[in-house]
Amino acid sequence: MNAHTPGPWVVCEPDAGELVVVAGSGTAVAEDVALLDARPRVHPNARANASLIAASPALLACVEEEVAYFEATRANHLLQGDDKIVAILDMYH
Repeated sequence: MNAHTPGPWVVCEPDAGELVVVAGSGTAVAEDVALLDARPRVHPNARANASLIAASPALLACVEEEVAYFEATRANHLLQGDDKIVAILDMYH
């Protein structure tokens, strides 16, 4: 898996019609992660999209925690016969 900019990520609105997802607290030294055009008539879902992007590090951490749980479960042979979960785990690696 490729590395990503560490979180937390936050949504800032430096100019009208523009949303920026930044890593850190939103200070001037923060690293830009994504820039979205937020003009309501052009992109009505821009704020929701920016919020979802900003949540990515936390969502990834949850997925990694669940994968670790299922890997441990598989190691203990508790997933025998659960082919769907095993297939998902195999895709992740």
